[in-house]
Amino acid sequence: MLGKHIIAGTFGRFIVPGFPAALQHSAIYLNVSDFNGQHRLRFRLVQLSDGKELATSAEIPITHNDRLNHFEMNIALPPLQFPAPGVYAIEVLWNEQFLGQCRIHLALHKGETHGPA
Repeated sequence: MLGKHIIAGTFGRFIVPGFPAALQHSAIYLNVSDFNGQHRLRFRLVQLSDGKELATSAEIPITHNDRLNHFEMNIALPPLQFPAPGVYAIEVLWNEQFLGQCRIHLALHKGETHGPA
């Protein structure tokens, strides 16, 4: 099946043995519609407790010329680093405007300390 994406094994909460912690393999699936022309897409990782930006992607140029069809893309992310337990967000910026976010909850495994992961 060409042009199909299969999304399996989605998670939003992670229990880790220690901090700082890293998520080694993750990706974003994006499906956007009702637009034409050239646009810029960017992602950033934000710690929601204080709004601190922990990482940002380079801009990804997008060209789409069919307003009636969806634009889909799957983007593999580099390893994501998390300094402490809490709630984080991967934010999607479209032409530097906030489009949406995916929240990630990280918690320390009970019985562990805050030592390196």
